[in-house]
Amino acid sequence: MNTKQAVEIFPWNDNFATGIDIIDIQHRRLIELLNVLVAHLAFQRNAPAIEQVISELKDYAATHFAAEEAIWSAHFKGDSWEEWHKDAHSDFVGKIVEMSGETEGKSYEEVIEHIVSFLTHWLALHIIESDKRMAKVVLALPSGISLERAKELANKEMSGATRILIETVMGMYDNLAHKTIQLTREINARIKSEAALKETQAELVRLKDEAVEGERRTIHEIKNFAYVLSHHFQEPVREQLLYTSKLRKIIGKQGAPESELADTVAQIVHGGERLRILLADMQSHMALSYSPWKPKYCATSDALDQALHRLARKIRECGAVIEHGELPSARVDRERLSDIFAALVDNSMMFHQQSAPPLIRITCEVKADQLEFHVEDNGIGIAEDMRERVFGVFERLHPQEAFSGTGIGLAVVRKIIESAGGRVWIEAASSGGTRVCFTVPSPPSGKKH
Repeated sequence: MNTKQAVEIFPWNDNFATGIDIIDIQHRRLIELLNVLVAHLAFQRNAPAIEQVISELKDYAATHFAAEEAIWSAHFKGDSWEEWHKDAHSDFVGKIVEMSGETEGKSYEEVIEHIVSFLTHWLALHIIESDKRMAKVVLALPSGISLERAKELANKEMSGATRILIETVMGMYDNLAHKTIQLTREINARIKSEAALKETQAELVRLKDEAVEGERRTIHEIKNFAYVLSHHFQEPVREQLLYTSKLRKIIGKQGAPESELADTVAQIVHGGERLRILLADMQSHMALSYSPWKPKYCATSDALDQALHRLARKIRECGAVIEHGELPSARVDRERLSDIFAALVDNSMMFHQQSAPPLIRITCEVKADQLEFHVEDNGIGIAEDMRERVFGVFERLHPQEAFSGTGIGLAVVRKIIESAGGRVWIEAASSGGTRVCFTVPSPPSGKKH
């Protein structure tokens, strides 16, 4: 049996039985209420509100006293014992009412302990001394003896020694009750502490596993990044060496054409510029590992405006048209979102059709706990089997001569979005161009801007 269900500070005992079934059944109900209160004190579990407990006690009194008094009235009509017993019942009801008004300013436990103490003593004194005494008379009357004689015999059986015994037993009950409640509380507190410790240990194991997995992914990413980086740096370095050697030879020649000299210098400058851009993009990508998503409530249209301001000159030069629908306000990292918009709009302008100026449209869908943005263009598009590949570091689908850039832009976008707990993917646009979709987390309190 569950310990919490089995705590009985006042277990039912046959010595409490009066021999009158209906009365004994109702006495058992009072003992059940008493033990429910004790269980709450011991285990601090959610128990009925004090008002509910007191209400149950009042209902108990109304039901039990009415049934009991009907029995006594049938045998003690007009007798002093009947009045004496009614007075005891009245005292019980009065005490319950008094306890109802004493809850303010006291802790739940104090009130319950007070009720438990009262019920324990009232139960013992009233059942053992009063109810059993009257029941002995009622059970003796069918033998034909008079009421007075039956009362005399009952008093003889319930001698003074019985009252002393009751008081002694009640003192033992009080001491036992207090120690039992305290001990059970300590046991329950220990059980709770052990459970909390197990939860903490499990959480530590989970965090450790996450840290190990995160470290493994980081090491893999760094190794892959270093490999790709060294591969891409070889080409501009080779160019620098080639054209520097050529420049040295040209300078050593007498009468070398100025055009050849200028072209060689231009190639060196171009290679140096590519190295600069590669290093800058690499720095941006690596910095994302130390730049967590820092959401604040803002208008996401502000992040887009900030990105377009950064690209204003390039937008004018290529004649790009940027459209956007209604964008929401939400808890996002405006700076990082602006970086995403800037990278995607720049990409769309870079890979546009030669026959038409870039047309780029930005929209957003507000979902339960996230925002889903779409950046759609009328550019050259991306083949379906290449849509995942473009998110790789320094990944390029076209030769350097055809389109500028280092191929790190979309890798940066993915890193920002995934570090925020979102995802990014590519779809075909209805115009034949590219539609980049990405989600970022946002609490459901976000509203339209």
